[in-house]
Amino acid sequence: EEGWGIALAEGLYAGCHSFCYELEHYTSIFAQYPEYIPLGDKEAFGERLLKRYDSGVKKGQIKAMKLHDDNLLAQQLLKKI
Repeated sequence: EEGWGIALAEGLYAGCHSFCYELEHYTSIFAQYPEYIPLGDKEAFGERLLKRYDSGVKKGQIKAMKLHDDNLLAQQLLKKI
């Protein structure tokens, strides 16, 4: 339902608990790091939010999100030019 999900990417990069509907463009980019909720299931969204509230970020989350860092991507692009 949402667009590409810049807020989701920013939240994951910052180490925040992140939740989104299970959409193909999210799962292909963000892998296992956000909590995926079946599309439109508001009840599941609330349940997962409460369940995850007290837990830490998923192992490897911040490292994985840094692979999408703008500076890193720009450097990689410049090397190819």
